[in-house]
Amino acid sequence: MLAHLENRPALRARLAALVRVNARRWALRLKDGAVIALPATDLAGAFVRLDRADGAWSLLDRPIARIDLRDPHHFGVLPGDVLAGGPGLPDARPARVGAGADV
Repeated sequence: MLAHLENRPALRARLAALVRVNARRWALRLKDGAVIALPATDLAGAFVRLDRADGAWSLLDRPIARIDLRDPHHFGVLPGDVLAGGPGLPDARPARVGAGADV
């Protein structure tokens, strides 16, 4: 785990704790309270996906409660204000429902 964090000083600066989950995978708890759930295998791939997502959308600079990287093909993001009943990220596209909606 530490080897994956070695080349990511910005992430290390935000890190509050490394949490071992069920003796098989890791989660990162950040100083702002956000949790990054990592997969049991392919940590390198998960960190690459996190780097790309953070570079594209500045995820680590947003009020995020949780980033879930356990699935190698998808990742989940839970905005922090959703936990308090808020609308989510302020610049998220509104959902379109009905005929002709993009899915």
